[in-house]
Amino acid sequence: MVEQLGFIVLAKGKGHTLKVAAYKKSFENLLKTIEHVRKEYTEPDRKRDLDIIHKKATYLYEFVKSTL
Repeated sequence: MVEQLGFIVLAKGKGHTLKVAAYKKSFENLLKTIEHVRKEYTEPDRKRDLDIIHKKATYLYEFVKSTL
């Protein structure tokens, strides 16, 4: 998702609003999936890893929402 952010910033600069909207939607889907998978795991190490991934993805998504 971080790599795609660069392409989306370029797309926004060129006026491709549909690509930006699709990127935001895919980010929302990613966060929902991580939350769902996090609830299913019982192993502490995997839950911790998913918590870290979710925290980083949420931080990036908040940046995307405020900037794009």
